[in-house]
Amino acid sequence: MKHKLEFVQFYINNVCNLACPNCVSYNNFAFKGQFDWKSNENTARQWSNVIDPYEIAIIGGEPFTHPDLDSWVYGLKQYFNPPDFRITTNGTFLNRDIEKIKEYIDANVNIEISAHSRKHFDDSIAFIKEQFPDWNIEVVEDEPQWDHIVKRFIKEDTKGWLQVRTAYKFWDSSVKEVKNGVIYMHNNDPAAAHSKCEMSDCHYIVEGRLYKCVVTATAPMLAKQFTLDSHSQDVLKLTKSISPFDDVDVIDEFIDNILEPCAQCAMCPIHVLETVKEFELPRKKPKV
Repeated sequence: MKHKLEFVQFYINNVCNLACPNCVSYNNFAFKGQFDWKSNENTARQWSNVIDPYEIAIIGGEPFTHPDLDSWVYGLKQYFNPPDFRITTNGTFLNRDIEKIKEYIDANVNIEISAHSRKHFDDSIAFIKEQFPDWNIEVVEDEPQWDHIVKRFIKEDTKGWLQVRTAYKFWDSSVKEVKNGVIYMHNNDPAAAHSKCEMSDCHYIVEGRLYKCVVTATAPMLAKQFTLDSHSQDVLKLTKSISPFDDVDVIDEFIDNILEPCAQCAMCPIHVLETVKEFELPRKKPKV
C-alpha cells in the first residue's frame, strides 16, 4: 500500500532571482545548483509506486529560472496525478512566461504565486485580471491581521487555476546570523522548535531522495557551498533521507516517523508571532 502524504515538494533548483530575507531554503544567498529531469526520472517513477501525496509542488529556488522546467512538469505528471499539482513561483516572470503559464494551466497544473511585496501582490492581481478577464476570483484565505490573503482565479471549464498569495511576512529562518564569513544556525531544543514549526508537514524530494522538510533537504547543500558553524556542521552529518529503492522496512520507518522531530530541528528558531517581518522585494544576495 502506498504511503499517503499531505504535501510533497519536488525541489528542482537552488537558483532564485530574489534574495528575500529569512528564505527558508537559503535562496537569498548566492546558492548554486540546478537538477535535471533526466537524472531524476527513474527515482520519480519509483516514488510514484511508494507515495500518494494529496499535493505535489514543483519548487525552488525559483522554478521559472530552470532551463528545462517543461521536462519536470510533464515528466512528473506522467507518474503522479494528485488532486493538487502545482508550481510555486515568486511570479516575477509572470509577464515573460504568461503563454507558458496558460499551457500549464490547460494541462491541469495549478500556478501559485508567492508575492513578496504589497506592490507585487497588487500588480500580479491586476495583470492576471487583464490576461484572464472572464475568470472568477475566489478569496481562498483572508487573515487581514497578518496581511495573509490568497486570491484564486478559476474558470468552470478550465482544469487548472492560478492564485496569488501574500508572502511578504516571513518567519525567522534557521540562519541566526552571518559573522566573519560563517553562517550560524540556531541551537535550540529540537522538540520545542518542532512544536512551533509551520512547515513540518511539507516534505522535500531533492535529487531523488525524500527529506523530512526544507531544512533537512537544503541545509546539507548549503554546507557544501558555504561555511557553517561547527555545531551545525556536526548536526547536519546526522541528516537522514531515503531513496524509493531502499528496503521496504527502511521506507516504512522513515515515513511513519516523518512528522516527528529530528536532530536538525535544533537549527530552527522557536517560532513566535512577533518574529514576523515585512520587506520590499530585494534582489541583492548578502555577502558571506
